[in-house]
Amino acid sequence: MKSKILKTAEEMIRNGGYNAFSFRDIAAAVGIKSASVHYHFATKEALVCAVVEHYSEDFFTFLSKQAATATDAHSKLDAYCKSFLLAYTSTGKSCLCGILSNEVCSLPDSVRACLNQFVEANMDWLMNALSELPNIESRRTKARLFYTALEGAIATSVLTNDAVWVESVSAQLLKDLKNG
Repeated sequence: MKSKILKTAEEMIRNGGYNAFSFRDIAAAVGIKSASVHYHFATKEALVCAVVEHYSEDFFTFLSKQAATATDAHSKLDAYCKSFLLAYTSTGKSCLCGILSNEVCSLPDSVRACLNQFVEANMDWLMNALSELPNIESRRTKARLFYTALEGAIATSVLTNDAVWVESVSAQLLKDLKNG
């Protein structure tokens, strides 16, 4: 039941954001009573943090599979870009954490902290993938560029209903990486 609640909450967040659903909405969609949602998650904050953590685990598990055979920075970052593209093409939706980040001013501190953990996990993964670069500041800047460019590209792909945004941004990022 808990996994159904998480999946339903993720869908609702990805369709309308943090403020677009209630425990009652989730209960109705899952076919349970609102009290049953509260049994698993005491507050909406706790539920959304659990959704973010679950989403993050799924993203990095998928990314690990995508990058399993990557041997250099370019191939690792190609896998990272493809993870964003596949996330968009498989759902037609933006990144859960990107959606929630756009609502940062109205989010509870605990949810903001969970989102920051997702960003930091992305930065850690990217910094590791870029470890061939000699300058740590250059790695950090490139990691930020990859993350923010792809988050923006996936959001624009959703807006325009066109994957070309993620595809072209990915291609340019990888080209720039190759050219130094």
